[in-house]
Amino acid sequence: MAEHLSSLYASSTLLVAGKDLHLPRVLLTFTHWNKRKPVNAGLATAAGMGFIGVAARQNHWWQVSDFPEAMKRVRSALAANAEVTTFGSSMGGAGALLAAQFVPVFTVLSVAPPIIVDPEVAPWERRFRSVGHLTKCIFPLGPNASEATETYLVYDPFYQADVDHLQLLQQAGREFQRWPLPHSNHTPLLELSKAGLYRDFTTAFFVDRNPGEAYDILRASRHRRGVPQWKWALRRMFKGGRYKNPDYIEFLSWMIRHYGDQIEFLEERGLAYSRSGLHDLALRDFERCAEIENRGRYTLKVEAARAMLEQA
Repeated sequence: MAEHLSSLYASSTLLVAGKDLHLPRVLLTFTHWNKRKPVNAGLATAAGMGFIGVAARQNHWWQVSDFPEAMKRVRSALAANAEVTTFGSSMGGAGALLAAQFVPVFTVLSVAPPIIVDPEVAPWERRFRSVGHLTKCIFPLGPNASEATETYLVYDPFYQADVDHLQLLQQAGREFQRWPLPHSNHTPLLELSKAGLYRDFTTAFFVDRNPGEAYDILRASRHRRGVPQWKWALRRMFKGGRYKNPDYIEFLSWMIRHYGDQIEFLEERGLAYSRSGLHDLALRDFERCAEIENRGRYTLKVEAARAMLEQA
């Protein structure tokens, strides 16, 4: 555990740590799949918030007997009248929702949450059968501890596996704002990052405390995402030989004309040009990638394309 975090609770199933708990606003986060240490402490610092991170030592979806005790420790660590925001993605999003029925919470931001994965509760859920023995539902989703809690749920309305879980919120009587991000599958935050809008989104939500602005940024990302997944999936049509298929290059060129110089399309077309022996065109695309984003991987691709061009 990082030295600047103080342990609040530890067991064989849960780890809870925090810092700056004297502050009037506190970010309470929950880990996603296979993440065993608290997450988003830096986000809390940037937002001027105290931080409590709850980490799952197994992929148990928070369905462990000591979860209420861990939440009791969280409550006792908070300053009087602290304004708590819970946040998590996937399994972490389920934790953010569940915690709100044990701790008075001001705001919940839950991203793509498979809320309960016990097949007896969610018979449609087939993705996490490998941990079925850990996820038997002990704590069904119930009402929030505070009637004033505002809940925002980010999800892909076309990703049915996540959409089906919304009925559990409705059955629990939870009121929530739907924030759809189409074609982001189970990774809306990744798609925000690809669009270069993750920091803007988190700043609007956590720092400026302006959910309306955060939602506008989420909507804007639909037009700026690097790879709209519903389009990108078409590359599967070209399969293993796609890089030497002129139709694939034409497809990528159309995407670039339609969506602009998106870095993922440029890099993919550069690879296709390179595999087809068109090293001058590959160099042009890789140089454009390096202009858009100063990363070592693009510098290496530029150098490799130049070397191939010199040898040709």
